[in-house]
Amino acid sequence: MAMATWNQTPFDCFIILLLLVALSNAHSDVLTQGQELTPGSWLISATGALSLGFYSPSLLNNSHIAIWYEGDPKNPVWIANPNFAFPGDFGMPCLTIDSNGSLKIVPKQRNGHAYSFYLYEAEEPMNSSAMLLDNGNFILGVLNPDGSIKQQLWQSFDHPTDTLLPGMKIGINHKTGSTWSITSQRGDYSVLSGSFTLTMNPNNTNQLLILHRGAIFWTSGNWRDGRFEFSEELSSINNQEFVFRRFSNENETFFNYSTSNLNNGVIEIQPRLRLVNDGKLVGSNWDLKVECPYFENELFEVAKGVSGDGCVGKKQHKVPECRNPPKRFSTTQRFGNMERNSLRYSDSENLTIYDCEKICISSCGCIAFSSTNEEGTGCETWNVGAMFVPGKGSKRIIWSIQETEGKVPAGKKRVWLEVTIGVIVPTTLLLLCFIFYLKSKTQIHKAVRKLRRKDSEHQNVLQEMGAKSKSSNILKTKNKQRRDIKNSELQFFTFENVVSATNNFADNCRLGEGGFGPVYKGSLDDGQEVAIKRLSKKSGQGQEEFKNEAMLIAKLQHTNLVRLIGCCIHKEERLLVYEYMPNKSLDSFLFDPVRNLVLDWDKRLHIIQGIIQGLLYLHTYSRLRIVHRDLKVSNILLDDEMNAKISDFGMARIFKPTEQEANTSRIVGTYGYISPEFVMGGTFSIKSDVYSFGVLLLEIITAQKNYHNYDVGRPINLIGHAWELWMEGRGEELIDSTLYNSDQKQKALRCIHVSLLCVQQMPADRPTMLDVHSMILNDTTQLPLPKQPPFFITQNAKLEGMIDGTEIKSESTTEIRSSNNMSVSIMVAR
Repeated sequence: MAMATWNQTPFDCFIILLLLVALSNAHSDVLTQGQELTPGSWLISATGALSLGFYSPSLLNNSHIAIWYEGDPKNPVWIANPNFAFPGDFGMPCLTIDSNGSLKIVPKQRNGHAYSFYLYEAEEPMNSSAMLLDNGNFILGVLNPDGSIKQQLWQSFDHPTDTLLPGMKIGINHKTGSTWSITSQRGDYSVLSGSFTLTMNPNNTNQLLILHRGAIFWTSGNWRDGRFEFSEELSSINNQEFVFRRFSNENETFFNYSTSNLNNGVIEIQPRLRLVNDGKLVGSNWDLKVECPYFENELFEVAKGVSGDGCVGKKQHKVPECRNPPKRFSTTQRFGNMERNSLRYSDSENLTIYDCEKICISSCGCIAFSSTNEEGTGCETWNVGAMFVPGKGSKRIIWSIQETEGKVPAGKKRVWLEVTIGVIVPTTLLLLCFIFYLKSKTQIHKAVRKLRRKDSEHQNVLQEMGAKSKSSNILKTKNKQRRDIKNSELQFFTFENVVSATNNFADNCRLGEGGFGPVYKGSLDDGQEVAIKRLSKKSGQGQEEFKNEAMLIAKLQHTNLVRLIGCCIHKEERLLVYEYMPNKSLDSFLFDPVRNLVLDWDKRLHIIQGIIQGLLYLHTYSRLRIVHRDLKVSNILLDDEMNAKISDFGMARIFKPTEQEANTSRIVGTYGYISPEFVMGGTFSIKSDVYSFGVLLLEIITAQKNYHNYDVGRPINLIGHAWELWMEGRGEELIDSTLYNSDQKQKALRCIHVSLLCVQQMPADRPTMLDVHSMILNDTTQLPLPKQPPFFITQNAKLEGMIDGTEIKSESTTEIRSSNNMSVSIMVAR
């Protein structure tokens, strides 16, 4: 095992340097008897997924042994006894296995201290070792000569903290009477045990409970048929990330979960289920799983994933009458201090900021609250009369409670209505009389109906897309400051802001044009650079595609998907505002003879892996199961570090978890990338995206366009050309000459092999994107032989050819929307 510390010797400096270089590259997953693990050194699991080392959560120089996912050391998934840290004044801590086989933390330089903290104390001397497994379990035991575990003495999975990993238990040991549970941390910077606990109901072992200081806060409901009664999110049905199961025998009863996001046994995401200090149970990417308001009030709503019946706490606590409607209240975070005396609660009460908020809301006179230390724990409250003093650079957070009138009294409503009617009605009548002399009655009626219909349509679209307030006044404002409507996922920009950002859609701001319409570079008033897509009136895409893309991509968050910032609806205008990609799309590099030189093998492989990760997220890991349906080289955008991001979700479709494929009479997509079953029968599935990816992969390796003709005597596309060369053993002729060398030849040929597997005619024969990831990542994986794909030939007006021996001859009336100007591509088996 690599150690960052070592004892100096009188050897020559050159020899010491060589030893340091060798040690720095020799990380291990095993701590053997007599070895020492100190700050700056760590254990790494066999696949490199997890690390174990020392962790300091705050400014205090106290240390804990912790386990974290590689690359995320600030968010440990396990901490050894979080309530007892190694004191900083005791010297450098050291994790070791002593001569008796005990696992403990001691000072490396003891300085007179006799401090020792035991994780496991052996009853009799033995030869033991500790191992960090790939599932996050840290095990102490006696190992066999081959490194396997012969006898287990202790494991971290029996002592979980605030995080539940796949394989960890929540339940009861019937033999010992002990329980497995997780407990929240006390604060954002304190790992001390907080006030919430996730455990099994001891009186009903078919239920999970979240307890707040011992009282039931939330219940999962009973477990029946693989699901919890009040929590669909934590059920094994239709869930890729948290597949829960229940086990019971005479020795133990427990729940645990596994993840289906595996590749040859290696976890491809970082699964965790964490109980945070305000009682929420959150998943790997902080997608909300369980949340309950503590009080019953119209401002607080039960979050998705949990039925209201599961939130027991809110039924037991009512907001005081002084904070009930017509008054509404909200909490706001500010940095600074408060003047005048406060009420400070004793630190011995172990209050969290969540407890402090509950105390303040329960008191009618309380207007602000705060934690009392930098670790985010303790409680201090202020009543009416105290003044907030902003503190520039202050690190103290003050949470103020603000109240507003939520309803207009009935009497005032009536007076306002009478005044409005008395003014507006006569004015409107006079205006109508004047208009009557200018235009005919029929024209007036038509104009009014048209205006009302458009206004109604705009309002309906905004409401469907998440706008919760009437937006017409905001959209028509002449204020040049950036004003928008925000919900949790999407921002709604005014047209004036978009015009200002693009300098009135100036030509020098134009980045290009796709099937949706022109794309412009813009700069918002806060300096953020964006790309703005403007729906063209000539585009085949319309309001449905606009809504689909805006509402869908806003719900998707992944490194390899382009991020949608917001949208704008103004009269006939439809605009989408994206993050700006300085390197534009992949085709601007791939098919340019000069810029193509930038794409060496490493960059192309990095781009390929990014596309795979994006599709894996869409097909398998996202909350929604998405089929993109328009994957092509121009829809792969590149950021400043050449990371691939999939864009253009106007044609995407959401699949139900139980749905394998769907049919449509409207064929959409881009010629050359559309799968044969979609073209011929309107059937599409995730395998349709796999087909498109196969074409895209072939284009990346060859730097050639699929829809070009590659035979003088007969029309044949890149797929057919690649198949014929492959069958003749001449596949290397396909590889882009800028990539060709002996080291890259086999890898490029493997990618061509995978692409031919992806473009096979039958969807069942094609691999999934999870299979594709494994095929490209693992060079040792044996690849199956591809079956003959359908060839494409070009026709101007008719679909003609043969597929599986069936003659195809019909007029081309299929609606296929595309940004590419080319002839119809159809399939012909040869």
